[in-house]
Amino acid sequence: MIARFLGVLDFFTAISIIFLAFGFEGFAVLMALILLVKSLIFITSFASWIDILSSLGIFLCVGYGFNPIRNLSGHEVEQWNLHAGMIIPNYDNKSETVLEEGKVFAVEPFASTGSGKVDEGKLGGVYRIQDLKSVRVGRDILDHIYERFKGLPFSKDWLHGNLNEFKLNNGFRILEQQGLIHRYPELVEEFGSKVSQAEHTVMVADKPIILTKID
Repeated sequence: MIARFLGVLDFFTAISIIFLAFGFEGFAVLMALILLVKSLIFITSFASWIDILSSLGIFLCVGYGFNPIRNLSGHEVEQWNLHAGMIIPNYDNKSETVLEEGKVFAVEPFASTGSGKVDEGKLGGVYRIQDLKSVRVGRDILDHIYERFKGLPFSKDWLHGNLNEFKLNNGFRILEQQGLIHRYPELVEEFGSKVSQAEHTVMVADKPIILTKID
């Protein structure tokens, strides 16, 4: 098992170095992140996941001139709630938290050729319901969104064709003004540097179950 892991480590490390040698920094970051997510397959002790993941992130990012994004993290996942409860940091925050068996987490390391911090940019096209309080104008829009997506993020584009265009745009404007729907901003590296991300959704067990793995 250890030999197999080291083989994967050597392969992706070599590919990353080759990309760096030819100036393809973005590809090198991506290969490092792929390795970090693939390494989940070899983890068997769910009690030490946070420690292992943060250590791997530091080794792969800082060791090859990249920085983990410190103000983004993985997170617990619950039904209709993608960002629930506990977080999985991309760096060693000295946490001694033990992950509970049966919990589900999105493990999503971010790495950058920049400083390791992202800021909010312009508003994007992704929303989620913030509140279901009573509202007169736009109530039917809000009900339609909740029926389809519950508390999950969604794009306004997904509603085109299902609702009258004027009514949809007007309803979104009012719902956003009243704080009933939240519009996510784009996230950009503070100096405009490259950022890569990889992700797996994992259930904690004696042998972790990678729910997003394609056999």
